[in-house]
Amino acid sequence: MTELVTGIDLVEQMIRVAAGERLTIRQADVKLVGWAVESRIYAEDPTRNFLPSIGRLVTYRPPAEGRVDGVTIRNDTGVFEGAEISIYYDPMIAKLVTHASDRAGAIEAQSRALDEFVIDGIRITFRFWLPSCSTGAGARGFCRPASLSRNIRMASRRSCRTARSRM
Repeated sequence: MTELVTGIDLVEQMIRVAAGERLTIRQADVKLVGWAVESRIYAEDPTRNFLPSIGRLVTYRPPAEGRVDGVTIRNDTGVFEGAEISIYYDPMIAKLVTHASDRAGAIEAQSRALDEFVIDGIRITFRFWLPSCSTGAGARGFCRPASLSRNIRMASRRSCRTARSRM
């Protein structure tokens, strides 16, 4: 997310510093441009207290990445369709990031990108989080425990199995 709003690759900067180089930027060089929203997609089941969801990714089709009309969509992942999700590794399977000129645009882009994301074969979390952060107080930057409790109740009544579920 930081890279999208600053244009600076922080990982590259950390590697350079670790290699003994000096930072090539100063704080005054860092300018924030636009807004970014990130959804972390985990192989967890919110209806079962976020227990890991293991199995084969029968379908894994993330939204198209790129920049169109001032909106950027990026999906950082290490999985692929047909991959096995195991209990022996971190359950995070993707980080979906959107960037736009303003907060509302970044949230709208994230919502559209999540709607386009298709995952089947395991249970996932991102449909659980979206209602918390895209409406009301969440859209203003405040995700509250009451919202999360409400989403758990909603999740227990709906499937969180695929990205195209109603959750």
